[in-house]
Amino acid sequence: MTGKVLESLPPEVTDGTYIVQPSADVGSPAYELAKKRLGLADPDSYECAATDWASLVCLSIAKAKEATGTAIRDNVRKISQGAGTKVYSAVEGLKLLAEGKEINYEGASGPCDFDEIGDILDAKFRYTQVEKGKFKFLRIA
Repeated sequence: MTGKVLESLPPEVTDGTYIVQPSADVGSPAYELAKKRLGLADPDSYECAATDWASLVCLSIAKAKEATGTAIRDNVRKISQGAGTKVYSAVEGLKLLAEGKEINYEGASGPCDFDEIGDILDAKFRYTQVEKGKFKFLRIA
């Protein structure tokens, strides 16, 4: 349930609804950078994930020195996990890659670590409940 959906329905329809969705990494430097970049006070997990996707593509291309799907696939784990310097934006990562250094991109949506088939290894979930027509934050776990 998005804010727009909540606004479009009367409170008697939505009150008591629980929402569980992936959570952005609200305490991370990457989240703060995403807030500034997007001009939003509280970007949701999907907006944060979209900024991470763009960053991962740019960094993978820079690492591969080639802009193909195969090059991106073969390099995304090389820039998003491992022992490289942690970076929280594509700008930081591009600078280090240009210097020949290894990086580990940590995104606004959380760590961008993937298994061998490309599934994310870890995700936090945000629990909210609708109360009197407004979202009430419960927890992130």
